[in-house]
Amino acid sequence: MYIKFFPKTLNIAVRRSTGELKNILRKYAEEEKGHEVFILETLMSAGFKKSEIESSTPLVSTRAIQM
Repeated sequence: MYIKFFPKTLNIAVRRSTGELKNILRKYAEEEKGHEVFILETLMSAGFKKSEIESSTPLVSTRAIQM
């Protein structure tokens, strides 16, 4: 699931920033870790099968997050 890549993407921004922005982005990246589990459970509760979720093809804009 693409969401597991988002903290890594934020960490790229952390490395390239300074000051308070760096601190904010670092905290945000830490808070985003593990959200893929929440999203998976939510989609399964909505009736999707795990295999459907994991084999789905994300949109181009979503795939762009996987830098």
